[in-house]
Amino acid sequence: MQRRVLVTAGGGAVGQELCRQLATNGDIPVPLDERQIGFAEHVYGRTVDGEVVAQAIQDCTHVVHLEWSGSVAEATADPLKRHERNLGPTISLMDHCRAREIPFLFASTATYAGTHPEASQEEMPRNERAIYTIQKSYIESNVRAYAQMFGLKAASLRIFNVYGPGGRDTQIIPRIRASLANGIPIRLTGDGGQQRDFIHVSDVARAFLLALDAPLTGEPINVGTGRGTSMLDLVNLIMDLSGQRVPIEMIPAKGEEARYLFADTRRAEEILGFRASIHLEDGLRGLIA
Repeated sequence: MQRRVLVTAGGGAVGQELCRQLATNGDIPVPLDERQIGFAEHVYGRTVDGEVVAQAIQDCTHVVHLEWSGSVAEATADPLKRHERNLGPTISLMDHCRAREIPFLFASTATYAGTHPEASQEEMPRNERAIYTIQKSYIESNVRAYAQMFGLKAASLRIFNVYGPGGRDTQIIPRIRASLANGIPIRLTGDGGQQRDFIHVSDVARAFLLALDAPLTGEPINVGTGRGTSMLDLVNLIMDLSGQRVPIEMIPAKGEEARYLFADTRRAEEILGFRASIHLEDGLRGLIA
């Protein structure tokens, strides 16, 4: 059966890649976004507009909710604004899915469990030191409750550090590349030993594609590679691949920073049949080329 999938924030890096993969698969992507994007079923707007959402979800068979307003820093600076902008519209969207009995996938955050010296497992205690994480986890709790109480087919996919075409300029890999392009030093906080799990945007989109018809019961699912890469190793790898070098400056961190953040991927493999396929070096080589 051909699927008709509403993708909120369909104009973002993950959203556009997911829409491309859906179209290639023979499905109909319905991106909901204020940005202009090249899909026939594009609905202009955001989830805060209830009438637009009601229009967009008509005849859809699945919903992938990628939209989230504000960064970690913005959530810390103004928690109430981000609460009002994100939580209410997301619950309203879930209600639409419950009424229509269509699956709901929520893009959550890898920062849920904070820092641990081992791979982050889905059932680790919640990180209580980040407003952004707490607000995302509130939606995760509702996803689980809607699944258990109402039988909604749903899951929260915890996305680790996404990179690839269309990434935001504020992300670490575009910042490193910009420093190299402009011949200015690359700044890293602490000693550069912080480890992150870098996953290519096409792998992230594929995880959502696999989750559309997976047996979901409200659980959170990590979407990462299962491998940690230090910031210093990342910088050196990008410099080696690009053939450009600039000095590296170590600066103090502005606040608490997780030392280790990489995924335990067993649940994704078991439930979704998903395993990341693009090695970091290969993904970076393609991005630089």
